Amino acid sequence: MVIKAGSIPFGPLTLHWAAATHVGLVREGNEDAFRVVPLPDEAGLLIVVSDGMGGTAGGEVASRIVVETLTDCVGPDLAAQDRQIRYDALRGCLDRIEPAMMDRIRQDMGLFAMGATGVFASFAAGECLHLWAGDSPLYRFPGDGGTPYRTRDHSMLQTMIELGEFTPEEAFGHGLRSAITSCFGGGPQARLSIAPKFDSTKTSPFLPVEAGDLFLLCTDGLCGEVRPAALADLVQDLRHDPRALVRAAIDAALETGGADNITVVAVAVTGGGDGH
Repeated sequence: MVIKAGSIPFGPLTLHWAAATHVGLVREGNEDAFRVVPLPDEAGLLIVVSDGMGGTAGGEVASRIVVETLTDCVGPDLAAQDRQIRYDALRGCLDRIEPAMMDRIRQDMGLFAMGATGVFASFAAGECLHLWAGDSPLYRFPGDGGTPYRTRDHSMLQTMIELGEFTPEEAFGHGLRSAITSCFGGGPQARLSIAPKFDSTKTSPFLPVEAGDLFLLCTDGLCGEVRPAALADLVQDLRHDPRALVRAAIDAALETGGADNITVVAVAVTGGGDGH
């Protein structure tokens, strides 16, 4: 397992990131993909995590299209001070993904049903703009010990939890876990819904970035295998060492069976007199 890592200034703060992907212990190929890209003039950081679907070949192609499309789309608007400009820039990048998939399908109709989830975090202008489609989550663990934030999965299981048919504990590891309700591509029956909206009153696309915070993005090969309390314990112990946290998180998923591909990106925020 190769862990990539780096640091980038972020105003008075510093973002220290680490990332890795692992095929797991069951699957032959890795349908996950990720990319961590500095914004122009090192004004921030763009992180992309994608989990492919449609069989090994199709899944690998789909997730690669997601990360390559976003990487090719990086421009100065992603670092604009104006929130609307930043949001529109990232959303515009995401709007290029499905046309890119269709172009690839025209070259190989065997990829007709390929699809991918995606979670995207753009650190710029002192905050984190995040968007997602599917069940690859983003977490923010505040440095002040406040309540952690987690994106809401686009999945049948999440809908059933919200309807009261399952508790989160009962739903963990359920067979419906992989029945997602939003993705890029995925064939004619699939639907795409990118959240959150710019003017959402329920979930803001903009998260604060403060000294001591730990952001974590992953595929369901981690969050679907490692229980939330165990993941929170890992973060508590290793939040100031993203490289060690990524390694420990992947090891924890492997210890539970490693049934899926596992991708983890961790971003530790330091500076501002936090002592780290």
